[in-house]
Amino acid sequence: MVAIRLERVERLTPLVIVAVAALAWSLLLVVGHASGFAASFVMWNVMMVAMMLPSLLPWLILFEPSQSVRFSSGYFAVWAVYCFAAAGAQHYLRGEQAVSGQAAAALLIIAGAYQFTPMKQSCLRKCRSPLGHVLTHWRSGRGFWLRVGLGHGMNCLGCCWALMAVAFALGVMNLAWMAALTVLLAAEKMLPQGERFARVTGSALIVCGVVWLT
Repeated sequence: MVAIRLERVERLTPLVIVAVAALAWSLLLVVGHASGFAASFVMWNVMMVAMMLPSLLPWLILFEPSQSVRFSSGYFAVWAVYCFAAAGAQHYLRGEQAVSGQAAAALLIIAGAYQFTPMKQSCLRKCRSPLGHVLTHWRSGRGFWLRVGLGHGMNCLGCCWALMAVAFALGVMNLAWMAALTVLLAAEKMLPQGERFARVTGSALIVCGVVWLT
């Protein structure tokens, strides 16, 4: 009986993750255009869940449900700090002028150039294989999975912060860009040639930025 229940839980885990991601995308349509810092902070966190869960799915389904919850809590706690800073920037820009064409082009070029940096490549390699960290630093206890989530979140932040910042150039609530970015991030982290794919993305962003300037 216990084995059957565990098997059911394991089958339900990916369905729950997909359902949460779908709910997050739906909520974006509701909170995406809300005003105020608090609303922006909520919107950024919802957006982060919607965009990051697809690339986390292959790893989360390998863990037990309780481990997945603790891992995700640590992971999204790191991104919540980024969301706080992003919401502050968005709140400021609403009170001032929007990002100019030259600033937007500069963001694209910076994000593209970052794709080639050693820090990006190092974080991406670690982000592509969180199980390596799990096996190397294995510890018993509930706090272990929270720490693993925090570590993976830091690697993911180092990998993706510049691409996320491009939202300020193309529109924070540009759903087309968000969907494209979700695919790009998943490809970087999951495809066999993900590191090469990141450099291709970087080249494309630099070209777009230069064209925008001209």
